[in-house]
Amino acid sequence: MFTPPPVTSATIATVEGSAFSTVESSGGNGRDIGEMSATTVQCPELTADDWALIDRTAFWAEGILQTGVSVVGIVSNVIFSLILLSKRELRNSFNLLLVALACFDSAYLLGAILDSVRRSFRAASALHIELFPHFIYPLHAIALTGSIFLTVGIAFERYIAVHNPINYNRAMNDARATRSRVLKFLVPVLLGAVMFSVPKFFESVIEYRMDASTNRTTPHVMPTPLRMDPTYARYITWMRLAVQSVFPVGLLIYFNRKIYRCGSEVAKILALVFMINCWPLSPGKACYENNWKRCTSRSMIGAD
Repeated sequence: MFTPPPVTSATIATVEGSAFSTVESSGGNGRDIGEMSATTVQCPELTADDWALIDRTAFWAEGILQTGVSVVGIVSNVIFSLILLSKRELRNSFNLLLVALACFDSAYLLGAILDSVRRSFRAASALHIELFPHFIYPLHAIALTGSIFLTVGIAFERYIAVHNPINYNRAMNDARATRSRVLKFLVPVLLGAVMFSVPKFFESVIEYRMDASTNRTTPHVMPTPLRMDPTYARYITWMRLAVQSVFPVGLLIYFNRKIYRCGSEVAKILALVFMINCWPLSPGKACYENNWKRCTSRSMIGAD
């Protein structure tokens, strides 16, 4: 069991999302900590039993539970994507965007599994650790940002479909138009996610240390001076709050409100079309049951 020694005063640098952390003993020298441009915190004295409890809780919560949920999520996304791609009539722009969203989510969940393997199970290989700073960690951030951006994009796509149903239905029958429509959403989302996550490539590095027990050098993930800088820490925190939380939630509320209002207006128009075109054909309940679908579909595509 991993039982770190008691710490009374420490300099703690934690990468967002608990990707990695370092604790450097200050020995009570506040001037040394200030010279490192880090944040000094007064930590309580933790006994070996306290560390053991923290270790067990992290193992079950961030290890077993997180890995189990991630595996279920990845399997569900794969099954869902295969169902949507199995039939040609299901390959419209909306469903293809859902498949792309499933890919972003699966990439994020895979990163969560790799994080559990490294931090909770302590079973990461040397290659795993060496790939972490410039591949696994940035890709994990890109997947999260891409998933958020694409969720907003899908809401916007639904708004366009409800706001312009005739043009949307015509485009659904054209494979080239569908492909173009999907790319118009995917390319900006991917570019935006990569651009927002560029700083992740510069937040950590690999440091090789000599292992006395094996007399071999082993890789260790360490934060860079950029990540330790308090100004950057504040900047990235506020940017994440704005770009990954406040703006997306605001846009989702806006688009869903517009979809609801447009849907209500379209329903009123369809009801009017039904009354004008269908009711004289077969008055009564039979008209509603037999001609509603035919008449509304004709009106949607602009047929005479």
